[in-house]
Amino acid sequence: MSIPKVPPGFLERNVAIPGKFYVNKKDADLLGPKSVMIPLTLFLGFLQVGMFAGFIYYYSASAQWVTDISIEPDWDFGGSAYNCTPLAADPFYGVRFNYETCRDLYSVPSTTSVLEKTIATGTVWRYYPFSFVDLGVANAATYTSYYFTDLALQDANATAIFNTLKTSNDCSSIGANDSAGFTVSELTTSGPFDVFKSVASSGSNVAGVSYPCAISQAQAIAMFEKFNEQIDPCFFTKINAPFSCVSKGPLSVIQRLSLSYANTMLFQGVISGIIVQIFFSSQRSALRKGIRPKELDETPA
Repeated sequence: MSIPKVPPGFLERNVAIPGKFYVNKKDADLLGPKSVMIPLTLFLGFLQVGMFAGFIYYYSASAQWVTDISIEPDWDFGGSAYNCTPLAADPFYGVRFNYETCRDLYSVPSTTSVLEKTIATGTVWRYYPFSFVDLGVANAATYTSYYFTDLALQDANATAIFNTLKTSNDCSSIGANDSAGFTVSELTTSGPFDVFKSVASSGSNVAGVSYPCAISQAQAIAMFEKFNEQIDPCFFTKINAPFSCVSKGPLSVIQRLSLSYANTMLFQGVISGIIVQIFFSSQRSALRKGIRPKELDETPA
């Protein structure tokens, strides 16, 4: 009496066993019984999905972000996507700050940043915008010379800036050591901007001011605050070209998908090959010789 053929079950009909588990792509040449090969195929499928998800996570992590570096003339190249730092140190402060770093590090005028200092021409109030740099705030020359090449225009614009400081002290002073104010050379030559503590008479006195006139620390602080309103203390970072602009961001979606897929298939192939070599080497050898091992036959229920 013949044994009736058992129709294929749901998994047998719907699970495609990989070709690597066949010798000649025929059911008769399958390396193991389907009761073993179908669960093994499902296991490898779930493993493949897990590996693909793992690689997606790996290639999306910040450690895999790509860095783009571009040398540019503009300090704000690329907006917030790029961090632009000068290639050379600023000639006055001797630092390579970018604008954002400068704004984070500079100190506003206060009793701890505006201090008394004796220089060759007298005693001044000096504003130190950076506590770790022994230099006063840069005067208007760097700012005006950037926008104007003509000395007369530089002088006129610097004078207009300093004139706004007069209302911040009792001497109607722009910071010079006498009532005549700064010379053209002082206004157009780069250097620190200091406020002299005592303002002497020069013949062009301001009505109602008694000379010599003293400027207090509080008044000097107010003057430096007004000066910073006219000229951004971090302006020098914007003109110290060229800039090294760096952007760092994730791989594109297509790159992450393609890399994850390629690596998943590589590892899947390696794992499948190891399984075949370790567990099915004897069956494969026999099938290649045309011999079908008995253990490959399904046991009927």
